[in-house]
Amino acid sequence: MIAHKHDRLLRLASEIKTNPHQTVASLYHTLGVAKAQLYRDRLALEVIGFIFRYSRSQGRFLIEKDTYIPVYDLTLTETFALTMAVRQLSAAGDFVLSYDALEAIKKIVANAPGA
Repeated sequence: MIAHKHDRLLRLASEIKTNPHQTVASLYHTLGVAKAQLYRDRLALEVIGFIFRYSRSQGRFLIEKDTYIPVYDLTLTETFALTMAVRQLSAAGDFVLSYDALEAIKKIVANAPGA
């Protein structure tokens, strides 16, 4: 059950980021959840720092806050593994997610100690 909830939350955040120009109704149909579940999941994401809303005037979802999560004690091999995973993600054709992953890799490299 917990894994299912986490999967739902990740899918919701991903859908908001990759396809913001959809209605609330099409969002919960795309995710395969009830309208009430969508709003419960939205509140759960707000608790962890991912805040979004629907703007009727713009006809899209707007992300108001996306929390920064610091990464500590990441080893060199873990960094290489993430880099290779991003390459595979890009090869699979998910370019929006690949762009975010590449930006994350750049931040990891920029914050790495030493050469």
